[in-house]
Amino acid sequence: MILTRIELNTKKRATMMALANPNKFHGALENAKENHEERILWRIDSLNSKDYLMILSPSSLKTSGLIEQFGYEEKPAQSVLYDKLLNRISTNSRWRFRFVANPTFSEKPKNENKRGKIHSHVSAKYQLEWLEKQGKKHGFIIDDEHTNVMQSRWITFKKNGVGQKVLVKQVVFEGILTVNDLELFKQALQNGIGRGKAYGMGMLTIVSI
Repeated sequence: MILTRIELNTKKRATMMALANPNKFHGALENAKENHEERILWRIDSLNSKDYLMILSPSSLKTSGLIEQFGYEEKPAQSVLYDKLLNRISTNSRWRFRFVANPTFSEKPKNENKRGKIHSHVSAKYQLEWLEKQGKKHGFIIDDEHTNVMQSRWITFKKNGVGQKVLVKQVVFEGILTVNDLELFKQALQNGIGRGKAYGMGMLTIVSI
C-alpha cells in the first residue's frame, strides 16, 4: 500500500470545480491508476491553510496528470509506503485518528422484500454513535472523551454536471482510538469504512500518540 499526498492549487479552475464536485476527483483518480481493477481511497485534508489530496492505493499512481490538473508543477507528489505503518500496529495500541466519513442508517422497509431507504445521520450525537458501532465492526474502540465531530456538511453535486443531484453528508471525526482486533483494524485502514468512498469518504488515518 502507498499513501500519496498532493498539494492542491486552489487558484486553478479545475481544482475549484473538483472541490465543489468530488466526482471530478474520482474520475481523475481512476485515470491515474496503473491497474484499473484496484480500489483506492482518497480524501481532501486542510493543514496550515493549504489543501491536500490524500490517496491510499495498492500500487503506485500516475501522479503527473493529477498534478497538472489540480496541483503545482514545481511541487511533486509525496509518497510513503503504508506497510511500514501497518507493521507498527499492535493489539491494544492507541492512536490519534482522522476519519472523513458518510454516516448513514437504513430505514426499515414496510415491505420485507425491499431494501430499506438509506438516510444520513445529521446530528453529532448520532454520528458519534455510528462511529462507535463502526469501531465494533472494524476492530477499534473510540475514546469518547477525546473524540469529536470536527465538521459536518452536505455536499451536493451532479455526477457529470447533468442529471439527478447527488446529496451526501460528509463528517470529519478526530480523536483517539484503541485497537482491539488487529486484523479487522488493518483491513479497515486499507479498505475504508462506510459509504461514499468514490466521493472522498471512508478513509481512516492514524498517527502515534
